[in-house]
Formats: sequence, C-alpha cells, structure tokens
Amino acid sequence: MSTQSTEPAPDDSPAQCLLLRFQRISLFLAAITLLTLMNGCGGGGGGGGGTAPETPWNVSASLVDGGVSVSWTGVNNATAYHVYYSRTPDSGTTGTRFTPTHPELQPHTIVTGLENYKSYYFVVTASNKHGESAPSSEVSAIPSERITAETLQNKFDPNLQECLTGHDMGFFTTIYELTCSEKNITNLSGMENYLLGLETLSITESESTPSTLSDLPPLASLPSLRSITLNHQDISDLSPLGALPHLQGLNISYNKVNSLQPITDLTTLTALELRNNEISSIPSLANMTSLMSVTLPHNQMSDISGVVGLTAIIYLDLSYNNIADISALAGLSTLKGLDLPGNLIESEQLTHLANLSQLEFLYLDKNRIDDFSGLAAITSLKMLDLGDQDDDFKITAIPENIGNLIHLEQLGLRYNSISDLQNLSALSNSLRDLVLRGNAISDISPLASLTNLVWLELESNQIDTGVGSLVELTNIQMIKLDNNPGMSCSELETLIEFFGDRVSPSHVDPDTTCTSP
Repeated sequence: MSTQSTEPAPDDSPAQCLLLRFQRISLFLAAITLLTLMNGCGGGGGGGGGTAPETPWNVSASLVDGGVSVSWTGVNNATAYHVYYSRTPDSGTTGTRFTPTHPELQPHTIVTGLENYKSYYFVVTASNKHGESAPSSEVSAIPSERITAETLQNKFDPNLQECLTGHDMGFFTTIYELTCSEKNITNLSGMENYLLGLETLSITESESTPSTLSDLPPLASLPSLRSITLNHQDISDLSPLGALPHLQGLNISYNKVNSLQPITDLTTLTALELRNNEISSIPSLANMTSLMSVTLPHNQMSDISGVVGLTAIIYLDLSYNNIADISALAGLSTLKGLDLPGNLIESEQLTHLANLSQLEFLYLDKNRIDDFSGLAAITSLKMLDLGDQDDDFKITAIPENIGNLIHLEQLGLRYNSISDLQNLSALSNSLRDLVLRGNAISDISPLASLTNLVWLELESNQIDTGVGSLVELTNIQMIKLDNNPGMSCSELETLIEFFGDRVSPSHVDPDTTCTSP
C-alpha cells in the first residue's frame, strides 16, 4: 500500500502552495475553537471552566402593601435571581418559583398574589448559563392588611381595639409587642386571626378594678409568643398555653389559677410567675428543663414536691404559703436565691438546705425557727433574713457556728428575743448590714468589733451599755437607736458628735431617747 505526501511538489505552482497552507491554518484554528468549547462545558478531561454563582445571602422578608418584599445581598456572576416560596417550612426549591424581571439585575423583589394571614417561607437562588446556586437560608412572613381605623372595625373587643389604635400605619401581622394597661379588656377573640406575629403580650389591670378576662383559647393559635403577662384578671385555666412552642416568660399573677399541670410540658419556659393565685400544690416540673426563675408567693401551697428535678433553677420564691416540709429543696444545687417567708418552717427543716452550695440569698422571716445553727453549712450565703419569727418560736441566741458563714454581708434578725451578741464578732470580716430591731439587747459593746458595718438597726431594744463603743465603726453610714430610753445620754451625745446625722436619733432628748447621765 502506498501513501501520498501532502507536501507540495517542487514543481507545484505558487498558487497551489498558498492554498494548501491556508487549508492547514484553517484546520488548526477549528481545532482550537473546538477545544475551548469542550472546556467551557466541563469536557476535555476535567479542564477548568465556568461555574454557577454562589448562594445569595443576608436574605430578609418584610411586608408591603399587596405582598411581601424579599431582599438579599447580590453575588458575582449571577445573571438572574429566583425566589421560591411555600406555605410549608423547609421546602427549599420545591416551592413556587418567582423570577424577578427588573430591567437591571436587582437584589430585591416584591412577591404578590399571596393570601393574607397565612405563613409563607422564602428562599433565594442565583443562576447563570452554567447553573443555579444552592438555596439561601429561609425567611418567613405573614401578609396582612395595614392597620387603619377602617380595618380595625369589628375584629376585636372594643377595648382591645382601642389599645391597637396606637399601631396605625403598621400591619396586623407585624405587631410583635402589645402592651395594654387598665383597658378593661374582657375578650381576646380576633387575636388568633390577625396578630399572628405577636411575640410579647402584656394586659394588666389594677387591683382596684380587676378585669373579667378569663378565656385564653385565642392565645393557643399564636405560636410566636415568647412572653405573656396577664395580671389582675379572672383566669383559672392555663390549658390553652400548654403547647406554645417558644414561650419563655409567663406571668399570670393576681388571678384564680388552681393548677400548674396544664403547663408542665413547656420546655422552653425560663421564668414562671403566678403570685396571688389559688394553687395548693406543685405538680412535677421535671420536664421544664429551662426554668431558671419560679415565683409563686401568696398561694395556698403545702406540697412542693414537684420542684424536684428543676436542674436549671436559680431563683425560687415560695413565700407566704402553708409550707412546713422543705425536703424537696435539698437537691436544687443551682439555686442562688430562695424566698420562704411567711410559712410554717421549723428549725429541724433547715438541714435540708445544707447542700445548696451556690445559695447566696435566703429569706426565712416569719416562720417557726428558734435555732438557725443548721444553716452554718451554707458557706456561700451573702444575705440571710430570719426576722420576725412566730411568737412561740423566737430566736433567743446567735449560734456559735455562725462564723462558718464567711461571706455573709447582710443579716436580719429583727423582732426576735436575742440578748447576747458575743458570737457576732466572728463575722467581723464580712458583715456590712445588721438589723436587730425589736429584740431584748442591753449590751451592744460586742458590735464594736464589726468594723466593716455600714448599716446598723438597733431600735426598740433595752440598750443601756456600750453605746459609746460604736465610735469604732468607722465605715458606718447609719446607726438607728430610737426607742431605747435606757441609754446613757452622755454616751449618745458623744456618738452624735462623732457621726452627726448618721445617728438616729440625731439629738439628745432625755425624755424619750436616753437616761441621764
């Protein structure tokens, strides 16, 4: 088999030679063009080429008349943007596609044709000839009418309608906070249809003019609610609030609530306040794992066993109830503040608090405690109030182990039967405020060692010795000595000259404040 050379023969004409060279150059240029096209389409064995744009970011949605305005931050290499929307969250690009048709590529658009008072979820993509980006993070909006005097008509209780008039020119579903004070609102109907974006609700009346508001079902349809305050109403049933998925704060004080059971599955709740209700016991709150503050004073509780398992609790107020047994508090190791005034707690119960190693503030006034030595193990205490114990259970002595409370700064022992102050000297490094009003104290000279004292109350005692020694309290800002007629007038005069108007009484009156000399 023979082959034929493509080279021009030596005797070829110049025209033939030029033609052959032109054909060779054309074939070369065609090959280069084909290779470029293949690379641009991802061919050519993995060579580089164009890519789809990055994902748009900083996406937001806001209401405008007639629709929802969706905005985003533009990205390089995009030739078009697409907005996908759906009634179902997390739908991504499976929702309805809306492609803006701006004359110039703009990172915003208005989506129209949406149904009012329905939730919509939006994502944005960017595209070019090489493909479409991944969807952006999702945003949501609830289209609605704009609030005007006309659109408010016949939607709400007249008094609630009046409260809403301050939101003129906004949209119903963009009211995120609503506060109504002393409006005598008796019906919440309509909120579930129009105030679908509400996050904070506060409706309060006064003690002298409480409302008859009692029914809460409309609130069950407001899933965005994070905080509810409904004080001085006529509420007894909390069931409609039991499934609100984002509720963090609940204050239903001065009502007629008799059970917490309906809200015990509110795992997002961090603060619960129901003072002055009709609650007789605490059901298990163990599922309420986010609860940090519980305030339930002035109820009718005797059984508090339900607080066991509150792993995040920091502050607990159970004052002015009928509580005698506090063993349920023993495991609340995260507590920093505990209010138990006005109960039936006796001295033997105090050992249940011994392991509360983070407790800093403890109020036990108006109970049945005559010996508080059981509290000495709580070395973290900074404030302790044991004033005004029951008449049959007065504290008569400062315990010898009080020195274990090395961080104690404030001590309240008013209206007891204490006479001897010697053991208080063990608190000389920490104690700043001391209240001993209404005891049986005659000699106050042991207090001279408490040189960090700033505030000292000694009214209504039987003081006749040691007044002059208080000049050692160089950091003092107030000493109250009223109603101690047995004091030496000369010692009191010396004290007043030394401290001036920081002493009460601020003058010497032998008839009422002291005895000569």
